Amino acid sequence: MGTPRGAGWPVESFTMYDDTQVNVELVAAHPTVTQPGEIAECARAFTELSAIDAIR
Repeated sequence: MGTPRGAGWPVESFTMYDDTQVNVELVAAHPTVTQPGEIAECARAFTELSAIDAIR
């Protein structure tokens, strides 16, 4: 709490293979996401995270 996320342990990460599958890495699980709405959320998160790196 109060620590910028970049300085702390990441809560989750994900790998997008295409528009039909995303693998999410959690502390206690590694689920595969195949629901189009959930894949769209990951794509939006990827776009936003990419924009952060582009600012640097």
